[in-house]
Amino acid sequence: MLAWSVEHQSARPMGDGMPGDPHLHVHVTIADMGLCEDSEWRSIGNSGQDLHRHAAVADAYFQGRVRALTHARFGVRRQQAERTGVWKVAGIPEPVHDLLSRRHGSIVELARDEAGRQELDRAAAETLRAKHGADATTMRGS
Repeated sequence: MLAWSVEHQSARPMGDGMPGDPHLHVHVTIADMGLCEDSEWRSIGNSGQDLHRHAAVADAYFQGRVRALTHARFGVRRQQAERTGVWKVAGIPEPVHDLLSRRHGSIVELARDEAGRQELDRAAAETLRAKHGADATTMRGS
């Protein structure tokens, strides 16, 4: 099997020429092929469906490891939002969080506040912008 991961430190840019909001995340790609015992290459895991159904668990594990490591190494505490279930850094005032969540705000505004998951996904797809390099210095400046 062949797989690789790419770490990103920010969300997509907002179109203002500046990097996107701080958002540590990893994209994992698994090639949908495996070299079998008979030396033939074949699709794996029911054409990838058996692997994909575990994506949410893998994501939860990754986020849990980030929480554990950032707490152990830097003392960062996180708390889970009651309404959304999203884990956020504890102690950051809502206005600061909103300031650092520009893309989410624009998606919610486009989809309307009462939108369901489908409307939010559609709005997110409509607002995609090309990614460009971001590092801690340019994100701090932004």
